[in-house]
Amino acid sequence: MKYIKNTMGAKVGHHDVRIMWLENGGEDPEAPPLPQAGQRVKIPERYNKNTTLDSTVVAGHNEFDFDLDSDES
Repeated sequence: MKYIKNTMGAKVGHHDVRIMWLENGGEDPEAPPLPQAGQRVKIPERYNKNTTLDSTVVAGHNEFDFDLDSDES
């Protein structure tokens, strides 16, 4: 997570949370695998564009877990 440009972290306070899939991936071995070529990953709008998620950041270490459900049945 980045706060301002290349500053890591988040500003202390209450925030709406938007979760997005970044297709360029990264080198984090703990990260889930990238989709196969041609496979699209869709995160429901209620978690990004029309987020229903929020959280409050406090000074010091913070860790947030969000239990996401797909739109598919």
